[in-house]
Amino acid sequence: MDHINTTDPTGNTKFTYEEEEDKQISFLDILLVPREDGSVKLVVYRKKSHTDQYLNFSSHHPLNHKLPVIRTLLERCYSIVTEEDDRKKEKEHVARALSKCGYPLWTIDRVKQDIVEKYLNDEAKKAKYTSNHKGMVVVPYVKRLSEAFARIPKSQASPQLTVHTERYGTLWFIRRTRSGMKRRPN
Repeated sequence: MDHINTTDPTGNTKFTYEEEEDKQISFLDILLVPREDGSVKLVVYRKKSHTDQYLNFSSHHPLNHKLPVIRTLLERCYSIVTEEDDRKKEKEHVARALSKCGYPLWTIDRVKQDIVEKYLNDEAKKAKYTSNHKGMVVVPYVKRLSEAFARIPKSQASPQLTVHTERYGTLWFIRRTRSGMKRRPN
């Protein structure tokens, strides 16, 4: 570490490392916990000094500033925590912390419902998009050749393939993955 820390002449950047404690190690707001089978489960990590103090519900702020506090905590729970029993404990912890900050139960329920609806809408959009769209090809622009190339999918009755042109010298491949479209240079 000392060698890495000497690379910044201003001394503003300091690198540190964490050592595992009870065979667990934290990284940002994630606690990595090893399982018996060798895999790792993830839970939300909070420092010992964490106080669960969030924007108080009775503070002079509009509701559209208060609900995102709940959304952030719940979406962190849904996106980080890997096991259902840990997720249940985390949701209970979030509810207790927010109730101490004056949040009524209806606000938490409203945000939970919004998250579920957003997830269902996103899944429906993803299913609709992936069933209708097979992929996209981006090719360098060459006068007359690119226009002819772009007409090929249409003439082959394959509207699922989209052809886009870029300035000469740029060639990108767009490939569909489970998480969405990936764009990478050739």
